[in-house]
Amino acid sequence: MKLILATVAATTAVAYGMAVRPTHHHNAFVAGGEATSDPNATCPLSGCQTFQDNQCSGDAINTSDVFGARRWATPSRKQHGYVDSFQDYSHVVAYSAVTYASDRTSATVEIRAEHKDSSVTLSYKFGDDKPQKSNTKTFSATGAAGASQTSGKPVTVVVSGSDGTSIELDPLDFVWDAQPLKERQGDYRNGQKGAIVEFFGWPDKDVEKECDFLAQAGYLGAKLFPHHEQVLSTEPFQNVLNPWYFMYQPVSYRLQGRMGSRDDLRSLISTCRSKGVRIYADAVVNHMTGGGNDVNTQHRNGGGGGSCTTWGNKSSSLEDQEGGPSPYWTQDFVYACAPGGTGLPPSQEFPAAAYGPLVRACVRACVRAWVGGCLLRRFPSFV
Repeated sequence: MKLILATVAATTAVAYGMAVRPTHHHNAFVAGGEATSDPNATCPLSGCQTFQDNQCSGDAINTSDVFGARRWATPSRKQHGYVDSFQDYSHVVAYSAVTYASDRTSATVEIRAEHKDSSVTLSYKFGDDKPQKSNTKTFSATGAAGASQTSGKPVTVVVSGSDGTSIELDPLDFVWDAQPLKERQGDYRNGQKGAIVEFFGWPDKDVEKECDFLAQAGYLGAKLFPHHEQVLSTEPFQNVLNPWYFMYQPVSYRLQGRMGSRDDLRSLISTCRSKGVRIYADAVVNHMTGGGNDVNTQHRNGGGGGSCTTWGNKSSSLEDQEGGPSPYWTQDFVYACAPGGTGLPPSQEFPAAAYGPLVRACVRACVRAWVGGCLLRRFPSFV
């Protein structure tokens, strides 16, 4: 028997509990103005038109395969609109998939990567090891035969193309390197029953300080809000700057949330477990950010009466760590071509999660406001 763990939002070994639930939140903008249903219309559209050619109609809820051509919307290093935090997601996407052995003392890591140009060969660098052609590597807690022993530190991963492109993934944390959970009196049936404190949007460092009290008071654990990379804005909506529900609009599964960095999260988990306090993580895996909340610098809302209100881009919680967001794109309120040179408008694309336009399916208009018209429909290797 093997345990499969995809490195979505849980690779820091939140093997202590995971609360996953669907979330319903309103998008910051309301659609309006004229629309076009012609997918081959020339960018930019004239007047107050916006592209609305990938919308639900009756029972037809799946995104058509023709929208796969709108992938790779991210600008490259030499194109207008590029920022350093985009890395080379204009050409490469990848994610780590970790398969644990049944005793969880070893694991095989597979890097599932794709390059925009299928003729480009890829290499993979794990930690301080030399780059390798194979996209898999086995690690263990004990240095078992055929496996690399981890040093207790996260393992970095870099994917490089023969054309000079590269992306660095979030580092790998393995369960055997997690801080052992301290045994303490009153831990009912090894955590099967007890009280959990929900820290509503608390910063990691503040939660970490509370673990002494939680342990002394007999609490089972602490529940954190989603820690993945989340949308952030520099402009308020309804007089609120970055409302709480932005925490439920992921742009990637990198553990770089507005409550703290991956290092902050790792420190929190280690400290709390050393005192006997478990950590439970909320996560959003059924949708991404709302339509129009993305890095595209060109949005507009017709608003009726010929008034074409425009607005720019959003950022993300990664900005505090890397000076900018991972690239992410939606198809709503769009009137111009993507900066990546496709000659087409952007669609639903989240390169740091390896999601392209075809990983999503439209949902009915009654809930369109909070998901930009699309929910996750399947998790293939690459779409």
